[in-house]
Amino acid sequence: MMWTPPDTSTAPTREPGARSDRIQCGMAVQRPRSQPAELAMKRMAVVLADEALYAAAKREAARRKRSLTDLVTEALREWLEAQEDAEWQPSLNAARAEWRDQGGTEAAEFFGQLKGESHDSSAP
Repeated sequence: MMWTPPDTSTAPTREPGARSDRIQCGMAVQRPRSQPAELAMKRMAVVLADEALYAAAKREAARRKRSLTDLVTEALREWLEAQEDAEWQPSLNAARAEWRDQGGTEAAEFFGQLKGESHDSSAP
């Protein structure tokens, strides 16, 4: 896969040094020739229009002694996991309802009963 720059022929002109009012993304693949393609590092540039968001992210990365790249990667990974969890939620809720309808017992309650039974059997 070869990186191609985004089409800027239709992009509005702006003064040098001015911030864009939209998010722009581009992706490039960089890997040594000896490395398999599936292990290639992906690069993506994100231009944020919100200065306060960028500054807050930089401060948080510095506070954690991590790079902004690490922080953004972690946030994206957590967001994707949350989306996956949200997809499973209806099925999980249905399974829990079925479990309750069939007389299921919460784990804490079950183990409490077992603990109580073991104490009762050891009594003289």
